[in-house]
Amino acid sequence: MEGRFVCYYRVSTDRQGNSGLGLDAQRQTVMDYLNGGHWEMVSEYTEVESGGKDDRPALKKAIRDCRLKNARLVVAKLDRLSRDLHFITSLSKAGVNFVIAEQPDMNELTVHIFSAMAQHERKLISQRTKAALEQAKKRGVKLGNPCFADGKQIPGSGDTSAAREAKLRKAVDYAKSIREVIEDIGADKSLRQIAQELNSRGFKTIRGKDWSSTAVLRILKR
Repeated sequence: MEGRFVCYYRVSTDRQGNSGLGLDAQRQTVMDYLNGGHWEMVSEYTEVESGGKDDRPALKKAIRDCRLKNARLVVAKLDRLSRDLHFITSLSKAGVNFVIAEQPDMNELTVHIFSAMAQHERKLISQRTKAALEQAKKRGVKLGNPCFADGKQIPGSGDTSAAREAKLRKAVDYAKSIREVIEDIGADKSLRQIAQELNSRGFKTIRGKDWSSTAVLRILKR
């Protein structure tokens, strides 16, 4: 491999970013791709963010470096870049040359096809979530109570103290992070399968317990 490269890594949650889960694997994939030859790593950027968001400062810096230093952007997997087809297209139009280390032979056509499939997957996740919520409502499940995190009331949520507000903020932030992980798991999974996958990845509910279908549903409805 020859040339100049800017490496971009992305993890979906603060917990993943702090623990290094997923990050080491991405670095190894990129290093395996760059192995051998005369190449230069211009810079490396790591972002703790959701793939559904395009306003990502670390990625903007990586793209800036590519333009200023005539380098190529390299990521481990396509979904580490973005799941938004328009975003991928805008990179191509802007003249940003990038390569997917896991699939280096992908051309512009196949990249767009994979991006379109990923975008469709996100729509399916939304549709499945809405359908699950509708079924829950029909069964009489109460939705939308901010005092509940993973299906049980947060201790102290009945008072009006600063501690209560802090607990609620923590619950909301944690729910947001877990939803991003659920997006990565995929739209073809049932609530039970999502719970099993969260447990297998070592994630716990905000109360430190294993995930269940009910706990996943309450996170998705927030």
